[in-house]
Amino acid sequence: MAFGAAFTPFGTTGANSTVNLAVTGSSSSVTIQGVDGSSGPVLRIVNVGTNTVFIAWAGPGTAATASLTTSMPMLPNSVETFTLPTNTTQLSAIAATTGNTLYITRGEGL
Repeated sequence: MAFGAAFTPFGTTGANSTVNLAVTGSSSSVTIQGVDGSSGPVLRIVNVGTNTVFIAWAGPGTAATASLTTSMPMLPNSVETFTLPTNTTQLSAIAATTGNTLYITRGEGL
């Protein structure tokens, strides 16, 4: 069954498009690479570890603060892609305990 839409596989845009973030029991954040307009509007996030991680993002001049109760959960050992709001520059994450690392890559596609 055709839906009339084409899917484009995820691909990085620009050099050094991946950053990582060690997730702890306190909210911590990282600057997302490629916010100069030359990189895509999609983030691919890999959650390596056995804990659910809660993520949030923010734009320039706003601190991204993740919360165990109000932020978006990402399951252990999972990979997700997200379309970013315009001008997103920061990603933050928190977990109930330490032991996870997020690998965050900016690009285009699914």
